[in-house]
Amino acid sequence: DLAGAREAETHTRPGLNEAWTWLLQHLLSPEKISHCQLVAAGAFRLATALNRAGFKVDPDLALLGGLLHDVAHGLKEHDRQGRLMAEGMGWPEIGEIMGAHTEPPPEMLQIVFEGDPGWPSVDRTNDYLAGLYRACLSVYLADKLSLGDGPASLETRFEATRRRHCSMTGRL
Repeated sequence: DLAGAREAETHTRPGLNEAWTWLLQHLLSPEKISHCQLVAAGAFRLATALNRAGFKVDPDLALLGGLLHDVAHGLKEHDRQGRLMAEGMGWPEIGEIMGAHTEPPPEMLQIVFEGDPGWPSVDRTNDYLAGLYRACLSVYLADKLSLGDGPASLETRFEATRRRHCSMTGRL
């Protein structure tokens, strides 16, 4: 019991089987589940590439966040709702990713681009936070580079948004 309690105490993210179970419990469409798989794979690849380039990021966290990023899809403010759901499960890292996958806050970019002369200096002592933010941005980018359950260029990804905006404003 003590060992189980200690494990639960440090269990701040799901295992892969637990993540799949949670995803499937939310009865998303097969297309949305395929999209989540695609984003998870893309986020894992991005995080792995960041690691190879010398940036600290946990590819497994990016994979889990990508798999679960749209669990609350269909709810109003699904990014915020998903964050609250994940935090309620005791998974604050997954919640951070879910909350940032539609529009990451500017402070995430400051930490990721630390050292670039165009960005203000930030405190580099919090490597954990920097790694978490890089996982968040890996999921954000992987999500933006997919459309439905297939890969997409940024131009293709935002064409529907542009057309919708143009039809609302009457301009091309």
